[in-house]
Amino acid sequence: MALHFQCADGNRLLFAAAWALVGVGPDAAKHKEAVPALAAALKDEDRDVRHAAATALSEIGSTAGTHKGTAAAMIAAMKDEYARVGRMATGGMGEFIPVPKEAAVALIASLRGK
Repeated sequence: MALHFQCADGNRLLFAAAWALVGVGPDAAKHKEAVPALAAALKDEDRDVRHAAATALSEIGSTAGTHKGTAAAMIAAMKDEYARVGRMATGGMGEFIPVPKEAAVALIASLRGK
């Protein structure tokens, strides 16, 4: 099952696909394309898409954190200009067990307001 979030209809389909994976939760990680596609969606221009992607990755939890590049994408999303994305990414990092070292450093920095 290939997951292709982009389509001619623009970001609404991307948003809907990411949000649907929120409901799937940890089982979404069974599809090897899901986590990398969600991590990429964290960089989308649409803040709602970024929020849905951060939420889905948070719901997927520790399995998402084991995929290469996902922790780095969530760390970058912690500093998103849209506060809801940043909060969701920050909270979601706590679901990545064990928390990657670079994520722990970023979480401590956010506690210090940096």
